[in-house]
Amino acid sequence: MYNYEAFNRVETPANPNGEPFLSTGQDNEELAQASLQHVVVNYDPFNGRSIYVNGQLVNNLIDPVASPSTITNAWDDTFAFILGNEISGDRPWTGQIKMVALHSHPLTPAQIQQNFDVGVGQKFFLLFYVGHHLGEVGNPESFIMFEVAQFDSFSYLFNKPTFINLNSGWTPSADIDIKGLRIGINGKEARAGQAYANMDTAVTAAGYNYALGGQELSSLGTIVALEKGPASDEFFLTFEDFNGSLKAFSDVVPSVANDPTDPASPVASDIGMRTFEEINSTIAQITGVPVTNTAVDSVYDDYFQQLPTVEAIDAFLPSHQMAIAQIALTSCSELVENNGSISRAAFFPGFNFGTSSQTAFDDQLERDAIIDPLLTRAMNVDQTVPANNLVSQPAEQEVADLLSSPIAQDLDPALSGDTYDSLISEMLSCTPVAPATTCTPIDSVARTAQIVKAVCAVATGGAVMLVQ
Repeated sequence: MYNYEAFNRVETPANPNGEPFLSTGQDNEELAQASLQHVVVNYDPFNGRSIYVNGQLVNNLIDPVASPSTITNAWDDTFAFILGNEISGDRPWTGQIKMVALHSHPLTPAQIQQNFDVGVGQKFFLLFYVGHHLGEVGNPESFIMFEVAQFDSFSYLFNKPTFINLNSGWTPSADIDIKGLRIGINGKEARAGQAYANMDTAVTAAGYNYALGGQELSSLGTIVALEKGPASDEFFLTFEDFNGSLKAFSDVVPSVANDPTDPASPVASDIGMRTFEEINSTIAQITGVPVTNTAVDSVYDDYFQQLPTVEAIDAFLPSHQMAIAQIALTSCSELVENNGSISRAAFFPGFNFGTSSQTAFDDQLERDAIIDPLLTRAMNVDQTVPANNLVSQPAEQEVADLLSSPIAQDLDPALSGDTYDSLISEMLSCTPVAPATTCTPIDSVARTAQIVKAVCAVATGGAVMLVQ
């Protein structure tokens, strides 16, 4: 999930898929992220393969390829070069690739760092002439320069507006006031992306330096919507004040037709989710492992920025669930290892942790000894008076069956092939590794504790805890 894997077809060992693969193998450093990254895979027949992420060598890699090899006989002109899918077309990748380069030799660390520093994709310097506001006649030299790139299929990235005069010996004789810069596209000011509308600065003799590229007016970047495309879109700039040349500007307030059926204000969902500090506290209340527990506190410090910050249900991200899973699993592990404020014997009365796994969970009563205390705490289940239980959450029995039922579950009787085993049953079984057709399930006391930790983490870290 957080690693890059590199496959490279070589002569020895010969493998059509380039296996064994090379992995960055550092889950805790989360090298692979859902954001634009610069990744380089090097290969040479003497040193094998290496991976660089954002200019830095992942320095703990050991190439599993047994011996150096050339690729003389491994490639020919019949191989297809495919990005983002398999040749069969059935493994689509939904990310974005900004730029791909193939080299005939390994890149040096300095070359890799140089390429990373340049950035990904084409960048252009757009020069907008402003000399007519400064009395330049017949010799245009003064410009506002933007660094511009096509950001994605729908927009441009404008960055670092800078005043530059092309005469290397020029310096401003007086301050040049620049206020309210706006970007125009195809004859009109852009409706969004006006990050420089509040600009209020001046080009000065002290601030301007031709050798350093002029004078930067703002460090901000902004996104402007693409209209016709890079080959046809035309841009211009406007100013509220450029060296005394004034232009009145007022933001247009859009009119909205009155509709008596529209609510007075946007309707917010009644269903929200707990935020980061609430999640941490709630998991502590469920498991009896305090937030001050050393292991839990360390995990929380690592992941709290990956937890929800607002209660809006539509702001939920997959990364939130990954962080919740880490905290829940750590808390449950501490509970089972007797490091919480409640002993595991008191939390799970009647369950024998000293029994090997195949015996400890061989009937429903033993499984219930784990499930019932967890659901009582996680779902506020009233085991005595079921009528007191919440109706705005999943049914207790459905959750219990998901986690512990010894009988295969069926998501939808109207569908075929959708049956599955509960979590406990799945962890008690095993899957043969080819060419073997049978296997022996794990049966140990240690496995018993592992199963309890896993069931606890799922019950604690699920939607019944997060949604409120």
